Amino acid sequence: MEQQESFGRRLRQIMRERGLNYEAFGKVLDMRPQTLNRYVLDQREPKAQVVLEMAGKLGVDPLWLLGCDVAREGPGNREEGGRRVPIYGGIPGGARALEDQAPEGYAAADVADGGGYCYLRVAGEELSSAGIRPGDLVLLRLQESAKTGQLAACQVGLEPGSLQRYSQQGEFIILQPEHPASQPRILSVEEFITGSARILGVAVRLVRDL
Repeated sequence: MEQQESFGRRLRQIMRERGLNYEAFGKVLDMRPQTLNRYVLDQREPKAQVVLEMAGKLGVDPLWLLGCDVAREGPGNREEGGRRVPIYGGIPGGARALEDQAPEGYAAADVADGGGYCYLRVAGEELSSAGIRPGDLVLLRLQESAKTGQLAACQVGLEPGSLQRYSQQGEFIILQPEHPASQPRILSVEEFITGSARILGVAVRLVRDL
């Protein structure tokens, strides 16, 4: 999807059309004028949930607000089938949270709080043992812990993250890839306590286009 303009330029366009200064625009968005100013000047990259909330309050499509070549008017944060949540194409190395990257798009999810969820698009065959195919969307509930047996978005060190089956046995955590050719990874609970290994979310639903 082609990006025509910057996020800041789209905000400036709305301010100009509605005759709003920073203080008035900040009240509309429930945002401090100083913070808003950084977004308007493209000095700060917005997180996905910030874009969703701003688009909902302004009545525009989130992708349009990001500068993409889509229709301007949107249904807000709520549409038939649930709330709109961001879609991410992967978990980049070194990311502290999935929301730190720019989403590739948005899709509806039947959840109460869109800010606590996201979709992860599966790119390869690494989840074939779980019956998950390339192109499928996995709905993740964003959280920092998992239970034994759950499919979790895990990241170790600065490596790119991935979806793996989580299991705890005493003082050890076993991360089992859902691919027959991949070997499990055994980590200590201490590594998760110190932050050298992290859980970013757990899978709660699979979405597939037929």
